[in-house]
Amino acid sequence: MSIQERAFVPVHPAISGTLTSLSAILLGAGKAAEAEPFARRSLAVLEKTWGLRHPRAAIAASNLADVLSRRGDSTAARQFYEQALTIDEAAYGPSHPRVATDLKNLARMLEKMGEKTAARKLTARAAAIERAQ
Repeated sequence: MSIQERAFVPVHPAISGTLTSLSAILLGAGKAAEAEPFARRSLAVLEKTWGLRHPRAAIAASNLADVLSRRGDSTAARQFYEQALTIDEAAYGPSHPRVATDLKNLARMLEKMGEKTAARKLTARAAAIERAQ
């Protein structure tokens, strides 16, 4: 991290990728609490450099949602899954494979929150996108 921070300004988009990778590694190791600051910073860097409408911001938002979900903060995780979906739909259109992935992520969260009907609708929409591909 510090090499990139010396090579670039602290809010350079390249740093976001490294932060996302660090977060994913920590999350995979079962260290969601340690992963969260990296995931939040990754999204903040993209917000400052490219704005929250850029497709890479959708990836960062989804990664942060994964971390928050693992930490048990379903409400916050849902917000970031919804943000990722909104960004990807605007960037790629409603029938893109990345939108299907976002729909499945959000559906899993809604299922976990007990919103089974809404989750089934999103899952069906994702399946329709995937069948069309």
